[in-house]
Amino acid sequence: MSNSNLSELQRLLDGLAYPAFVTDAAGRTLLCNRAAIEAQGGGGQIVGVPVIFRDATAEKLAQEALRASEMRYRALYDSSRDAIMVLKPDTGFLNGNPSAVALFGCRDEAQFTRCSPGDLSPEFQPDGTPSMVKSQEMMAIAMRNGSHFFEWTHCRVDGSEFPATVLLTRMEIEGQTMLQATVRDITEQKRSAEALRAAKEAAEAASRAKSDFLARMSHEIRTPMNAIIGMTELVLDTPLQPSQREFLEMVRGAGDALLSVINDILDFSKIEAGKLELRASPFRLREGLGDTMKSLAVRAHEKGLELACHIAPDVPEHLIGDLGRLRQIIVNLVGNAIKFTDAGEVVLDVALEELEDERVTLHCTISDTGIGIPADKQATIFEAFEQADRFQTRRFSGTGLGLAICSRLVELLQGRIWVESEEGRGSCFHFTAQLEVLAGASTEELAELPQNLSGIHVLIVDDNATNLRILLELLRSWGMRPEAAASGAEALQLLHERHAAGQPFELVLTDVHMPHMDGFELAGQIRHSPSVGGVPIMMLSSGDQAGDIARCEQLGAAGCLLKPLKQRELLDAICRALFALDAWPAPLPQRAGPPTTTLPPLRILLAEDSPLNQKLAIALLRKHGHQVVLAQNGHEAVATARQNDFDLILMDVQMPLMDGLEATRRIRDRELATGRHVPIIAMTAHALKGDMERCLAAGMDGYVAKPIRAQELFEAMDRLAARS
Repeated sequence: MSNSNLSELQRLLDGLAYPAFVTDAAGRTLLCNRAAIEAQGGGGQIVGVPVIFRDATAEKLAQEALRASEMRYRALYDSSRDAIMVLKPDTGFLNGNPSAVALFGCRDEAQFTRCSPGDLSPEFQPDGTPSMVKSQEMMAIAMRNGSHFFEWTHCRVDGSEFPATVLLTRMEIEGQTMLQATVRDITEQKRSAEALRAAKEAAEAASRAKSDFLARMSHEIRTPMNAIIGMTELVLDTPLQPSQREFLEMVRGAGDALLSVINDILDFSKIEAGKLELRASPFRLREGLGDTMKSLAVRAHEKGLELACHIAPDVPEHLIGDLGRLRQIIVNLVGNAIKFTDAGEVVLDVALEELEDERVTLHCTISDTGIGIPADKQATIFEAFEQADRFQTRRFSGTGLGLAICSRLVELLQGRIWVESEEGRGSCFHFTAQLEVLAGASTEELAELPQNLSGIHVLIVDDNATNLRILLELLRSWGMRPEAAASGAEALQLLHERHAAGQPFELVLTDVHMPHMDGFELAGQIRHSPSVGGVPIMMLSSGDQAGDIARCEQLGAAGCLLKPLKQRELLDAICRALFALDAWPAPLPQRAGPPTTTLPPLRILLAEDSPLNQKLAIALLRKHGHQVVLAQNGHEAVATARQNDFDLILMDVQMPLMDGLEATRRIRDRELATGRHVPIIAMTAHALKGDMERCLAAGMDGYVAKPIRAQELFEAMDRLAARS
């Protein structure tokens, strides 16, 4: 080949973008282009026969990537904490990683691969299926679906068993279908699950025991409470002196407050579930809170504390909400204030925060002059079982649960609760609550005040500035003209000055317990005065009212009221002192009378084991003309019901020998033959969640929880009569 031909050939080769070579018959390279030189990393030109090929770089890169992937897989395979192995379903294990060797207790991989799958499983799985049969099923599923995950019981080469999870994955290797098994020991998970199950069962057992205890406590507490409240109501339905009625109403109010607390503590299911329920009903705010504060008065007065209640005039009187829950918050907060205050006063103040679209937000403040709360403890006192100071806990007792309950109740009332306090200078607890305003009702407590109260000149005497402020505001809101004196001497001076000026006082309201000159001494000096001796005097006591009443009568006082004052009782007493009740243009409504019922006299079987409750129920029923036959346990109730015809059965639930539920079932079984159905009402101290449902399921027709309220009992009887 001439040089010109070689040059032309070289030119043609250089024009190619890919490597090109010219070789002789022996395969030796004679000529190559620049692309070939660059690809081979060399250079030069050799004359020969042409052979042309493409770049093999991509293939080399793919091979290198495959080798890198294999290395990464091998690294993961060797370092995995899970046991990984490859097997052929028909021949057994091909390999296993170090974790597989260790998991099954083998010396090395060679010993592992000599084992068959059957060697590493017990004869039977926990469900009783032979392992060899079940393993074939698992592998068949994985081969069909591509993968399969399941739990399996394996065993090591020493025979010890362990639970595991297995993931079988189908894979193709060099044209052969195999399975990769990934095995994870779940012994610790099983132990944890078993411990959790055991703990759950223990907690449920403890919960059942606690519920049983609370049910027994409910019965034991409610039984005497039933007698206390019920007997008090019976006595209140009899003619009484005003002071006796007030004492008994305080007993009933205290019993109601105690019962509301018992209800919340004993209603275990609600507390545990955090589902305390609100029961909305119409109520009168000043009357309800007044009764609540009255029930706390004795505790305050025993410590020599002033207890006052102030409700702003613009606060609506007729509301809809859960008065019981509101009272419980007040009882807790005021009770705590009394407990932690040794001298001074405790004041409940209720103000209007917002009134919009028939909804009212009240801002209640309970202030005291007690020991106060350290700043670093104020954030924790609303947590359960917490108190501000362990020493104070020992001194004053208590669990610290009250404020936690208050916090939850305030949340239910869509409000918030907080405290302001300075150690050694008292505390001020605040909370807000949202309620509804009763549609169509006056926003004032007394829509129609007696007109002849307007302009009456009244002297208020009290050494406590808070009481003076409350009474001045109240009497002014009634249209009266009050003036204040902070001592007996100042009061006498004002009495004589106003009399001399021709503007005499028409009524004196004086505190009994004052320094230097107490209310009794002041009243005595007034009575002996020729000029002002005829003015009516009302005494306001915060101490031993029984002795105070006697001294008031000796001095000819027009009345003696116990602090804190209820607005209605104060107005009632003022009107009695100044003029006859029938002279009022709009007489105040009286307390509701005894419970009424539309039922004719009935023959009633009473099944009750408590002597106190027997007397109470019999007295209530006979008072309305009913005949009562007593059975003291379930056996007697069943036998008596079989031998006599009754119009109604009142059945206690917890009784000796046979409880009320079983007695009811036996009575109902007998009625299947007679075709007669006698109404049965449960009268029970059980008041936990589900008790009503159990009573109705046993065949009872009604349910009344103890303490039995006469009105509730007769309403239940009337409902049954209406259904029959």
